[in-house]
Amino acid sequence: MKRWNRGISLSGLNAVLAGFLFCAACTPAEDYIVPPEITVFSPFEGQSCGYGDTLLIEAKVTHPARIDFVRVSLLGTAGQPVAPSMDFVAGVTEYNLNAYISLDNLLLASGNLTLQVRAYAGDVSSGAWITINYQQLEKSLEAFVTVCKNGADSYSVYRTGLNQETDLLYTFDGDYTGSGISSSKQLVYTCGSQTGSLMAWNLQNGTAKWSVPAVPAPPLPYFNSVYCTENEVFISIRDGYIQGYDAGGMATFRSSVFTNGRFTHMVRTQGWLAAIFEPYHGNLSSLVLFNYPGGTVHKQVQFSGKAAGLGTFGKEGVVLYVNETNGCRARLFSYSLNTFVTIREFPFTEIKNVTGDFTTHTFLSAGKDVWWFRSASGSLVHYIQQGEINAMVYDSIGNLLFVSSGYHTGVYRIPDNHSVYTFASDKEIVDIHLLYNR
Repeated sequence: MKRWNRGISLSGLNAVLAGFLFCAACTPAEDYIVPPEITVFSPFEGQSCGYGDTLLIEAKVTHPARIDFVRVSLLGTAGQPVAPSMDFVAGVTEYNLNAYISLDNLLLASGNLTLQVRAYAGDVSSGAWITINYQQLEKSLEAFVTVCKNGADSYSVYRTGLNQETDLLYTFDGDYTGSGISSSKQLVYTCGSQTGSLMAWNLQNGTAKWSVPAVPAPPLPYFNSVYCTENEVFISIRDGYIQGYDAGGMATFRSSVFTNGRFTHMVRTQGWLAAIFEPYHGNLSSLVLFNYPGGTVHKQVQFSGKAAGLGTFGKEGVVLYVNETNGCRARLFSYSLNTFVTIREFPFTEIKNVTGDFTTHTFLSAGKDVWWFRSASGSLVHYIQQGEINAMVYDSIGNLLFVSSGYHTGVYRIPDNHSVYTFASDKEIVDIHLLYNR
């Protein structure tokens, strides 16, 4: 009986496998295993550029099969995009990239940026990275913004440029507690008390961007105080807590509740929000450090008197200006030493306004007088006298002091005590802020 051999010999199997491998090597898919090659011609490594420049990007990308697309990204120090990424469809084996990025972000800080060029071909990709040195736009003063009282529960906000031209931005109704400004977000925040809302106003077109209404319940005000940074605004609420919002009106912070009192002053410092709690009954107020953004209490220290001003004292601590029954003083709370000491007593009975950098130059108003206090050395000198002073603000860049009293604002260049400008208003000025280019 004849038998058929249904198997395949070892040599035959090897021949078949070799054939398959040879055919696979001939397929175009093999080309996609090789990543694209990228050569960047511009910018060059370490190139310097600044705000307002246009960054030219030139590169050559090659691949033996086909380049699907090329992506260009500009990244910050933490790897986050600082400009929108751009995708360029290629569909060829050799692609010459020519692109531009306008460096017009006012908020972009100085430092090293990374330009990333990444090419994609099938399931593989490759990238090239170039480090460039970026110099941010130099910060400069553009204008000052004043809040003026029209009459009972009516206010107007004006913008006055350094060319002394004044424009009405908007008018709002309701009572008034305070205000703040964010130059980078182009917003002015105004805050009422019982009838006035917290309003975020767009400086570009004078319209309200968002608001938080007050909930009237006389005799206590709903809003007690307002404080803002470039990115957030914080308000003290009647129910004994502080609420924070970002520039878009989203809630970002809520402090622990303190009953039977109100928060009168606030300042962001390192990982905390420092605030002054003033009880409705009793002589002892409290300096409270809230963890940020958690809102829990990190530290609380008591002091006698009522706060007139609060600011950061470099990285060392916070400095508090206090009105007491027997006089006024400046007290420094040190983070590292956990001490709360008097650094200067003042020869006047009440501090009304405080402005400055709170470390090198601080200006205090008492009645019609402005005093210049240098906390680092403890020096105190009488600076100017200018009517009953309603508001002050200090420009540390130009070393200018703006002082508003009644219907006038005087501008002084430190240390000269003669005004370099005087601006007149037809309405009483109740608050003043500085608007910068970024």
